[in-house]
Amino acid sequence: MKYSSLLILTFSIFALLTSCAPKNSKQSSFDLISSKYFSMRQQTPTQYVGIVQLTIPALLVDAKIENGVAIIDEDQKKELLAEQAEVISKLEAISPEIKVLASYKMVLNAIAFTAPSEMAVKIDAIQGVTKLVASSNFARPQTVGTEKIVKSVIDSLKEKNTVTFIGADKLHKLGISGQKMRVGVIDTGVDYTHAMLGGPGKKEIFESIDPSAETSYFPNAKVVGGLDFVGTKYSAGGATLEEQIPVRDVNPIDEAGHGSHVAGSVAGIGDNLTSYSGVAPDAAIYALKVFGKEGSTSDIAVIQALEYAADPSETINPSNRLDVVNLSLGGGFGKPKILYNEAIKNLTRAGTVVVASAGNSGDNPYITGAPGTSDEAISVAASIDYMAQNISIPAVELSLDGVTKLLQAYEGNNTAPASTSKVSGTLVHIGNGVEAISDEVKALVKGHIALIDRGAISFEQKFVLAKTLGATGVLMVNNVDGEPFPMGSAEKFEFPAVMVTKSIGESIKDLLAKKGEVTFNFSPGQVINRDELIDTMTDFSSRGPRSIDSLIKPEVSGPGANVISAAFGTGSAVVQFSGTSMSGPHLAGVMALLKQAFPKDDVRTLKTRLLNTSKIMMENGTYIAVSRQGAGRVQVKEAFKTQVLAFPATLSLGEVPVASVKTVKKDVVLTNTSDKDILLSTKVLSSKNIKASVQSSFKVKAKSTLKFTVSFTLSREDKNQNNVEADGFIVLTNSDDGSKISLPFLAVLNKVSDIKASDLVTQTDSKIDRNGAEVKLTLTNSAKSSGDALIFNLLGTDERKTVANPGNLSSSTLCDLEAAGIRIVEKMIEGKTIKVLQVGVKLYDAVTFWQPCDLSLQIDSNNDGIADQELLGIKADYVSGITAKVFASLLLDAELARNLRTAFELDPANNAENYVPAILDAKEMKFYDHSNVAFVEADLSKIAKGKDGKVGIKLSVTHLEADSKGDDFLASHGEKWQKISLSENSLAFYDMPEIVTVKENDLEHVSMRRGLGEMRALVLYPHNTPVALKDKQSQIISEKLLK
Repeated sequence: MKYSSLLILTFSIFALLTSCAPKNSKQSSFDLISSKYFSMRQQTPTQYVGIVQLTIPALLVDAKIENGVAIIDEDQKKELLAEQAEVISKLEAISPEIKVLASYKMVLNAIAFTAPSEMAVKIDAIQGVTKLVASSNFARPQTVGTEKIVKSVIDSLKEKNTVTFIGADKLHKLGISGQKMRVGVIDTGVDYTHAMLGGPGKKEIFESIDPSAETSYFPNAKVVGGLDFVGTKYSAGGATLEEQIPVRDVNPIDEAGHGSHVAGSVAGIGDNLTSYSGVAPDAAIYALKVFGKEGSTSDIAVIQALEYAADPSETINPSNRLDVVNLSLGGGFGKPKILYNEAIKNLTRAGTVVVASAGNSGDNPYITGAPGTSDEAISVAASIDYMAQNISIPAVELSLDGVTKLLQAYEGNNTAPASTSKVSGTLVHIGNGVEAISDEVKALVKGHIALIDRGAISFEQKFVLAKTLGATGVLMVNNVDGEPFPMGSAEKFEFPAVMVTKSIGESIKDLLAKKGEVTFNFSPGQVINRDELIDTMTDFSSRGPRSIDSLIKPEVSGPGANVISAAFGTGSAVVQFSGTSMSGPHLAGVMALLKQAFPKDDVRTLKTRLLNTSKIMMENGTYIAVSRQGAGRVQVKEAFKTQVLAFPATLSLGEVPVASVKTVKKDVVLTNTSDKDILLSTKVLSSKNIKASVQSSFKVKAKSTLKFTVSFTLSREDKNQNNVEADGFIVLTNSDDGSKISLPFLAVLNKVSDIKASDLVTQTDSKIDRNGAEVKLTLTNSAKSSGDALIFNLLGTDERKTVANPGNLSSSTLCDLEAAGIRIVEKMIEGKTIKVLQVGVKLYDAVTFWQPCDLSLQIDSNNDGIADQELLGIKADYVSGITAKVFASLLLDAELARNLRTAFELDPANNAENYVPAILDAKEMKFYDHSNVAFVEADLSKIAKGKDGKVGIKLSVTHLEADSKGDDFLASHGEKWQKISLSENSLAFYDMPEIVTVKENDLEHVSMRRGLGEMRALVLYPHNTPVALKDKQSQIISEKLLK
């Protein structure tokens, strides 16, 4: 079971809820248009910003593809235009307040609009509208860090840079450098005045540009086209409606810097002194600006840019479509059923390669982001190249017992750089900064280096103490095993500070105790060369696989650490950024090169060429997980040279329930593009829980294909393990020249129990005296894996939702509520036994995490039809005012939350959107990964009840993505409140265990007590198989009496 790290919540609400939202409302987790949570929803009249899809397919769906060019069906075009005109007319007829913001014809048949929120129901009912989707927002793309570029890096730029590292320069020497290729950069815009991007290279010219007006400097020879789809003031999550509505103009100048850096990596022209050229330096750039000067963007803008990529002339003619587009943007936990999946599939069908960054959320399962999670997009992770700034690590010098050693400088983010600081001195240990320091020790610190233990207080507080004592530097000792890490602080300090490992720190303290003196030097220019970092993953690169179905995403890696490219607004200077936003454009440039080299190949073939030939990255003698690196690190020359291709390029086995051992199969087709037969030998790299059986060699005849089958045997050695990645690579080596291609494979192994309740028997033969009687429930598990059972009183069930087109790539029924139950249990919290109300829910479809679905129990205590409290099951940082990234059960004062929201709406500049004051209780939200089951809880004593002890409740699961309707209420809860008494004895069953674990091939007899209620029992089995047609994860049981 997934128990989020919420012990901090159990002990103290405010340990978690201490961070208030900033006064600038633009930084809020929410925008003014919508909130998922009832108590925090818009309280004043508001606008709905959405997209409606229509019945006729998008034009690229049925377009004929001839010689790589999409030819539109003219009859279909007329029908589509007529349909859109009719729907627009109906929108206008509903209200003049409805404004059309954009229409899409090529990648989608859809219309974007804004309307008063109360009109959304009428819009959804328009004939011809198949789907109404709220436009979701993307946060502004963020880089991981900016660092000064040191001279040693500049001196070696010509020979060693990210472009030479991936081998793109080898194709340049063959005359393949992006000629006639056109690449769209969907981003913050492009600084076309920068020297790397075709501009005059003068800062004053950039400063003279009016970002909303035409200029003679755009287009130029490098940035040949593009548009600003949103305008300078646009921010999808802005505080005013004016900010939230995109206003298109003709000038895509970069006002933030991100897009210019990206464009430079794709196709910039370097001077080989302080800058170097991009991957495809002769390609043309199209600046597709989807961000304003500040703030976020939305689906409306990004899909407009994809539409433009299909038809840059905007004449409904895809013959001049762009060759490649790059999206260095997105959001975490990307899912398969999204509008982008449909739009990108149609765009790639027309011949445009779509490259998207995986995200910078780190080594966390399933966090890889959309739109890179779209089926056809190439999702890119970030790896480390061989440039000096990545492997020549600043170091400090420690003299310990006569031995001098260099240590990697894990520095403070706001302290003086160790690489330029010349500070020496003896170390003086002052504890962790909380313990009392004697006057004698205080005197010793002045003019020397403070040795401080990590823990108890923040790094900044420790630095302040060292500054107060007159220290010339700080050596921090980690208080846990493992590698040190950079230390954060808001305040700037003039002395250097570094962290060392716990073991080194203990050695220093031992020596200090024995000898009394240890010297330490911050010496400029000291470095440690760590070549072992080359071809490993950055720590920030988002891990896959894709949420919901565990498809392999990201699919490939490229250089993303400390990448040097154009610095906007500087004329000709460069800047160093890190992020998958930097690795993505390298791959976009690579695809431009491959598209130029193989003009007849479709996007699937080009992508296969890329992935097949990527380098499998290793660390400590073992390959890096497929969910981190995808197929590996791009190798341009190998992609160009390979004569054999293997389809599909990745073998995603997805979510596989495995009781003990299971075998599944996948087919692979080899294509020999050469004029001679090729003999391939095979080798398998795999984790211990998966074995791939494949023929030892294959002979593929010239200009032919060969199909073979791989058998994967999956095993769970530890039968209690769940959600285990099983992965590896099949490597095929050409016997003639030793060249290799490889296929990554990945499965996620889920434990599977088979628990069923056979009897629910109240130990009496009469209903008259059953109150307080023992109730026995028998649970039997016939599987080879243990599993859990959760027993609730049934609140109700709900019918499965339908969608207009279930096969549609963006149609989803995620978070569709099936059943819910309620119970009261006793728990020991902070040494006290308290009664806790728990509400359990069961969805129709399994979710990877609970992240896309939010559980809400509205509580009406005074019978006035308005919620007085709301119990939420959510990711805590989705609530404005909370920064903790954990899943939580939060009990809110609903009236106070509504008042806080109203104050924010009326004066967002002076009222921060912060709901911490409305939180009455905070506890764990408990859920099972890869299942349909979760439950939330609250201290029963903190739930307001009516005079008769009863409350009205409305239970719903909320989901505002893809095709799912926003609120899915339980049964009739959408129309009326269900009355319920919140005492143990008023329920049908109570005094049940919170969780019952049933061992493999075993049974459990569960004892509980009978109350006065007439509810049936709902038993949830999160480890049973979640099968769509015959789901085994829940069971509703009626009571029996003794005969």
